[in-house]
Amino acid sequence: MFYSDLDIYHTGFKDISKEDFIEKVLNYCFENKIPEPNLMIYSGNGFYLKWLFSEKCNKYEFTLDKYKIAQKAINQLFQFLGADSKALDASRVLRLPGSINSKTGKKCEVIYFNDERKSAQDLFEAFSHFYTPEPAKPLKSRSKKVVADETVNQEKPLKQKLLLVKRDSSKAPKKTLSGPILAKARYDDLKKLIEIRNNNVENSRMSFLFWLLNFKALCGSTNFVDFESDAYEIAEKLNFKKNEWSFDELSTLENKVKKHNDGYKKVVKQNDEYFKLSNLYTPKNQTLIDIFQITDEEQKKLKTIISTSEKNSRRAQKRLDSGMKPQTGEAKSEPWLALGISRRTYYNRKKSSLI
Repeated sequence: MFYSDLDIYHTGFKDISKEDFIEKVLNYCFENKIPEPNLMIYSGNGFYLKWLFSEKCNKYEFTLDKYKIAQKAINQLFQFLGADSKALDASRVLRLPGSINSKTGKKCEVIYFNDERKSAQDLFEAFSHFYTPEPAKPLKSRSKKVVADETVNQEKPLKQKLLLVKRDSSKAPKKTLSGPILAKARYDDLKKLIEIRNNNVENSRMSFLFWLLNFKALCGSTNFVDFESDAYEIAEKLNFKKNEWSFDELSTLENKVKKHNDGYKKVVKQNDEYFKLSNLYTPKNQTLIDIFQITDEEQKKLKTIISTSEKNSRRAQKRLDSGMKPQTGEAKSEPWLALGISRRTYYNRKKSSLI
C-alpha cells in the first residue's frame, strides 16, 4: 500500500471531528482528481490514510524508487493536514486498529473504508505528477571582503590533521572492534540456529544471508574478491531461488567489506583520544536475538548469541560445578542495603544484638 501518517494535532485542524475529517479528505481528493484512500484510520491521536494495492507486487515488478516518489508526492499533497515527512518508508509499522494508543489512552479505529483498489502502477501515475523534487543545495563559495578597493579572499583555516594514537584498553569506548574469534563464534551460532530450526527459515533467509556474510568477512573467512560467490553459495544452502533475491540487496555490505579489506577504519573519539573501529557490523547480542527472535530454549544451545539472563545462569552454574556453594539467606537478600549500612557494620551490630 501507499500511506500517509497525519499528525493533525500540529495543524489548525487539531480539533476536527472524525466526520468532518472524512468529508475534508474526500472533497480534497475530488478537487485534485486523485484517488480516494481505501482506509481512513483514527490512530488515537492523529489519522492514517491508506491506498491499498489491487494485487501484490515485489520491488522487481515495482521499483523502490517509484515507491519513494509516490510516497513523497502524497506527503506533499497532505502537508496541510500534518503529513509526517519522516514516515515515508516501505517498512513502516503503523498502529493496528483495535489497539489502545498509550499516549492518549484512546482506541485506534477504522473510520472510513472503500474497496475500489488500483494497482501500484496506476496509483503511481496518479500521484507522481504532483511530486516536486527538493531543490539542490547551493554549493558553498569562498566569501570575499572588499577593503580599500582590494578583494581579500577569506579562506577557511586548515583542519588539524587527525592524530591516531595507540589504544589504551582501559580507556577504550564501550563499542570496540569485535575480534575474529567472536565473529567466527557468531557465524557458527547462526548456522547452529538454522540447524535447530530444521532449516525452516524461509521468512528470515535474507537476514541469515546478510549476517552470515558479515561475520564471515569480519573473521577473515571471505574478502571483497570472493564476496559475491560466497553470497550465492550461502543463498543456495538457504534454498533461495534466483528470482527471490538480488545480489544488489547486499551492495551496502559489499562496500563495507571492501573498506574493511582496504584497511579503512571508522574513527571515534573518547577522552581526547582516537580509536579505530571496523566498518563491518558488530551488533550487540540483544540486537541479534531480536532480529532472529531467538527463544530462551534456542539460546541454551548457542555459544555467544545469548541474553544477559542466560549468561548469568551459565555463570552461576559454572560456580556450582567448580564446587562453590550457592548463595542463600542474608548473603543473597543483602538486608544491609535496605538499612543503608555496610555489610561489615550489619554483621557487627547483629553480633552485638543491636539488630
